[in-house]
Amino acid sequence: MTSAWNPYCCGFAGECGLDPAETAKRLYHEDVENSVRADYALAKRLNINGVPFFILNKKVGFSGARPPEALLDIMKRVSENRE
Repeated sequence: MTSAWNPYCCGFAGECGLDPAETAKRLYHEDVENSVRADYALAKRLNINGVPFFILNKKVGFSGARPPEALLDIMKRVSENRE
């Protein structure tokens, strides 16, 4: 997969200290494309149309920005199998 965004993404990666060529290689790898397509299909099936959206342990889903403390609390409850 190639993209018109490639020069921008790889340029930003370079500015952050990453190797732009390695970034392009990893970003446009077939496995990454397949993973993104699968995530998109799942989001479509679940009627997810906003970001951020979190799915934890395939049990709990919620949208919206949350303070770190709230995210940690939700993660703890899910890990304890409480909802």
